Amino acid sequence: LAWRIAPGVPDDLAGDALRVRQILLNLLSNAIKFTEQGGIEVGVDLHPVIAGDGHAPAGNADNPRILISVRDTGVGLSRRQVKKLFQEFEQQSGSDHAQLTGTGLGLAISRSLARAMGGDILVESTERVGSTFTLALNLKSLLPDGSIVTAGDETEKPPPRRVLLASDRPIERRVIARTLSDVGDQPTEVAFFAAAEAIRAAQGREEPFDFIIIDGAAELAKARALLAQAGGDCGQSPAGIVMVDIAERANLDAFREAGFGRYLIRPVRHSALLEQVSEAGSILPVSRAPHKNASQDSQPRLDDNRRFVLIVEDNEINELLAVKVVERAGHEVLSVRNGREAIEHMQKASMGAARMPDSILMDIFMPGLDGLETTRRIKALFANSSCHAPKQICPPIIALTAQAFAEDHKRYLEAGLDDCLCKPFLPADLHEALNRSFAHSAQTCGTAA
Repeated sequence: LAWRIAPGVPDDLAGDALRVRQILLNLLSNAIKFTEQGGIEVGVDLHPVIAGDGHAPAGNADNPRILISVRDTGVGLSRRQVKKLFQEFEQQSGSDHAQLTGTGLGLAISRSLARAMGGDILVESTERVGSTFTLALNLKSLLPDGSIVTAGDETEKPPPRRVLLASDRPIERRVIARTLSDVGDQPTEVAFFAAAEAIRAAQGREEPFDFIIIDGAAELAKARALLAQAGGDCGQSPAGIVMVDIAERANLDAFREAGFGRYLIRPVRHSALLEQVSEAGSILPVSRAPHKNASQDSQPRLDDNRRFVLIVEDNEINELLAVKVVERAGHEVLSVRNGREAIEHMQKASMGAARMPDSILMDIFMPGLDGLETTRRIKALFANSSCHAPKQICPPIIALTAQAFAEDHKRYLEAGLDDCLCKPFLPADLHEALNRSFAHSAQTCGTAA
């Protein structure tokens, strides 16, 4: 996964950041889901108009047109599939794609959101090659005269730096090279096995590298040898930078001892990259005591008493996020993958054979029984529970939905749901929704008593 922001893109624009994030996360989720090999590139560009796009107006000085593209090397789409792609619940078909389903609704919602903001989503795809989805938006410039100012316009640029990129991840390598070229540096990108030859060629031109960036998956001894070779007879090695995944930071001690004094965490950020190829960049001692995350002290707790939350969510990523947020708040969680499992648990709970949840997080769009029908059946279970003593109250049910429009939320509330939480949600949003549900539950139970 790699991303870049092209030169000329304004730093400050007015728009609906939450919806842009929601659309982008949907496009990224689909790209990851349908890409087994290769990678994904996200690009942000400034462009006046896309040829053939008749829906969104062209950009201008007051409303520059921003293009956010998500390019993958996945299964790709046929022309027929592209035409039907934005229909609700449309899914891939055919033996090659039998295991890859569930993209249609999210894309339909994403395009609706883009068009509601005066933009659109466009797609280019080739079967077995990959797809590019582009979100086109005309966002308002925050400067009063409509002019566009970008980062670095008024700062003095450093002299060009010669940078060797030695990695076997071509997409990431290409994006980093373009980012460096954008600011006037001179990158050379090669596969790791070709790095030694690239160093010899640069020394032959008397243009030695100032920096060498390698993948943290490289063999440590070979990485050390590259730095030594790049130092040449003078023994002055270039600054070494290693790229690692966030879970691999424990390996930084070994690379630091091998001479790589700087590091980058994937996905590589534009600002972090430029800092590390400057005099300011340096690696921190990773053998020190673990850094205490400030958020651990400030993590909000929903209540002093532990509560029990039932999560009904078929998407593994959304389920994981919700479970972690609730657990970190000090509460217990049971997660199920579909409506039938949720109803079975609630039936057992109503008879005392399982724990009754204090709140239910209900995904709206699930295969089989969707969230609305599941909610109706759970509500009916409690409406018909007069035979139980004492009479039981249905716990609050919160809709988890990608539908962002007010009319959709109104429809869910009318269908019996007690609250709505729009995906993708922030942890603070989930905390707030659960707080409301717990307060409502306590009030309802007190009234019933």
